[in-house]
Amino acid sequence: RATHFSEKGRQGCLNRNMAFLFGDSNRKKELYSKILATSKPEAKSAVCALYDTAAGKCAEGLSVRSIAQIAARGMMGTPSADPEWALHWILGPTFTDRADPTGERKEILTLFMTSMVLSNAIYPSEGAMIGSRDAEGEIAAVSFVRVY
Repeated sequence: RATHFSEKGRQGCLNRNMAFLFGDSNRKKELYSKILATSKPEAKSAVCALYDTAAGKCAEGLSVRSIAQIAARGMMGTPSADPEWALHWILGPTFTDRADPTGERKEILTLFMTSMVLSNAIYPSEGAMIGSRDAEGEIAAVSFVRVY
């Protein structure tokens, strides 16, 4: 038997779960600050926050599109590296070439990842985007974090 929650009931359930997970709001802020804390500036290879929810903007030099492109690059695969197979299947037989000679495969996955960026990390205040920098200091990987 399915259980249906009204929006008000769902929100109440969410609030109880958040209270259970984080206790008071100070604990929640502490956890967010740990997730979003940036590394020391002198370290090139590091984990960093890509979006500041409080300020409502992406990290310096980044945009929603550029973050989505990095995520798409990680999902699309290459001729020698596997893609994320669920998205590969969603793309269907038209876009199976992982070499992506037309760039359409990456563009479609960028659209998917833009949706992920907006719906999981920017619009809900509980979301975060974390980037991992390579040895040269460039963003090499992106993780989306969402507290439910």
